[in-house]
Amino acid sequence: MIDPHNLARRALAEVASGTLNNYFYKSDLTSSIYESILKKDTDYQVNLVETALAKDLTLDYFYNNLAPMIAEMLGDAWKDDTLSFSEVTVALGKLRLLCQEFEEKYLSGAENTYNSTKILLVSLDGDNHTFGAYMASLKLRKSNINTYLSVSRKESEVLDKIKNGNFAAVGVSVGSEKAIKSVNQLVKTIKKHHDMPIIAGGSFVSNNIDIAKKVLEVDGLEFDVEKIKSYVNTKRNSN
Repeated sequence: MIDPHNLARRALAEVASGTLNNYFYKSDLTSSIYESILKKDTDYQVNLVETALAKDLTLDYFYNNLAPMIAEMLGDAWKDDTLSFSEVTVALGKLRLLCQEFEEKYLSGAENTYNSTKILLVSLDGDNHTFGAYMASLKLRKSNINTYLSVSRKESEVLDKIKNGNFAAVGVSVGSEKAIKSVNQLVKTIKKHHDMPIIAGGSFVSNNIDIAKKVLEVDGLEFDVEKIKSYVNTKRNSN
């Protein structure tokens, strides 16, 4: 079972940062979805979310708070050796399926931007857990930013995408400190051939922002929507 004190600490941290948007922290729902992801099929989780949506849950809260919280809990369980790497990988896959179930409805109010300037969001080869990159792409698409998600790519594949696409910026998901060297190498290579801003985000950046500022050789940290929109507008005006 999930330690309720741990959930309470997480809730207080979110309240302190203002990310709960005055919603009551739904620890029971979070616990139920977390446990069901480990033990039951996706249909069960879909039913849990649909029932909560019929009451007071919103899709904004689900995508911006609840789903990332569950992903973080899975990561913590792996670090604490209460779940194996393969168990966490399977669970994150099920969490992504759950998110995809409501994705169309969540993005229904977003503008159709498919013919506009794009942001390339990538996770590099070897990054086995790509849920963070997926969630970041949803956040940007929800904000009417045309986002192309490319996961588990080699450096050469990323360069090909940039060469053949109309991208205003590149976002790189950094899952752990193990990715620092490969991310910096990718940044160096991109900058050699292309004049575009590169932003780093992901769990490593979010959880180690001060360290990330020192070790990642990028133009910005975290996928700030307004900053990315400025990159898009600059690219659009130059075309």
